[in-house]
Amino acid sequence: MQKKMSIMLPVYNMESYIDECLKSLANQDWDDDVEVIIIDDGSTDASYEICKRYVHKYPYMELYHKENGGVASARNAALKHARGEYFYWVDPDDYITDDFWEKIRPVLHQDYDFIFFDLIYFSGDKSHPKCFGNKSNIIEKEELISLFCDGVKMASHLPTKIIKKSLWEEIVFPENISLCEDYAVLTYIVPKSQKAFYLHESLYKYRQHAGSICHNISVQDLRNVHKLVNERYFYFAEQGFCVSVAGILFVEYNYLRDIVLCKNISESVEKYQEIYADMLQHLQKNWLVLLQSGFLGKKEKIILCLLIWNMKGILCALFSGWNLLKKVCK
Repeated sequence: MQKKMSIMLPVYNMESYIDECLKSLANQDWDDDVEVIIIDDGSTDASYEICKRYVHKYPYMELYHKENGGVASARNAALKHARGEYFYWVDPDDYITDDFWEKIRPVLHQDYDFIFFDLIYFSGDKSHPKCFGNKSNIIEKEELISLFCDGVKMASHLPTKIIKKSLWEEIVFPENISLCEDYAVLTYIVPKSQKAFYLHESLYKYRQHAGSICHNISVQDLRNVHKLVNERYFYFAEQGFCVSVAGILFVEYNYLRDIVLCKNISESVEKYQEIYADMLQHLQKNWLVLLQSGFLGKKEKIILCLLIWNMKGILCALFSGWNLLKKVCK
């Protein structure tokens, strides 16, 4: 039977968070044509048993178990079971707000093919909203493409997007990467959209914690991310859209900064030197584009200049000074 929306949830060893996630889904007053598809990707902790308890209680939830193959593999498995007109993804360590369905339901009946909304970042008791704009409105295709190419105002993660099934045709998550698989598929989904809508509501709670994949990036992960960012830029350009290289430069800037400061990396700094040199060379050739893009604040502009002039020691000293000043001022 055709459903209005399929909510898909890939799960692997999330026993500490999955109950809160599933509870947020169970708290909604869903219509009968909404389904929740849970893919357990071979969890070795209590995640599967927790999911089973919810599935037994809520008939709109379905649970499938598979051998561990990674998050992209779990997402592809979910796509095979989805029957909705719209697809929506939730990460197992996050959750949706209590008014999610109340706010989303009217928008779904407007026949948009791409809907996105705001989120709230949280860690422990601290939280802060991340809003795209200050009012709900229709987004023209050229603007949507520009937003996804720049990657500054619009993050390429799926939990803040509800996308029509028709845009997912022939889309498969790449299973050879362990990071940014959602970024990879959005590159080919976004240009298909003809009618996009931004809903100015914070409906998703995004957990920030050290255990997150994106906080421990390996050298190979970094190479894959760099490849994906370039792939998006050239694909959008091939489709005839006017795009800026500033988005690529902004990603390179962020990773170069993190490598110098030993942040969010999972291997010794020395192992990153080859990819560091490649990105630095590209940034040095095009740094003015990034400087004039409006993506960077005053502090980031200083960091950019220190990076392109290869003044790593001064950058590290400045950061140490800033951090010390923060502690003193608290």
